[in-house]
Amino acid sequence: MTTKLHFNQKGSAHIAALLGILVLGVVGFAGYRIMGSEQKVTDTSNSALQATTESTQRIQSSGDLDKATKDLDNEQSDSTLDPAQLDEDITNLL
Repeated sequence: MTTKLHFNQKGSAHIAALLGILVLGVVGFAGYRIMGSEQKVTDTSNSALQATTESTQRIQSSGDLDKATKDLDNEQSDSTLDPAQLDEDITNLL
């Protein structure tokens, strides 16, 4: 004799609905956290951009461009980079 098992599935819709709400909540929370962290980065970037803009001069001629090129070539920007600080900054962003 073989007996078939019949499962009552009338009450399983609420589980699917709760699962859907849970997924939406997790996605919404992640989006909220990302949006908040981007706002902080944007605020910092804007203040840095404003400080940089105030100390720069406009290039009006090719002579100005040549001078700017020489100044950039003479700048030792790599000597001031700290890989440990970069790693820490990246970790803080995550």
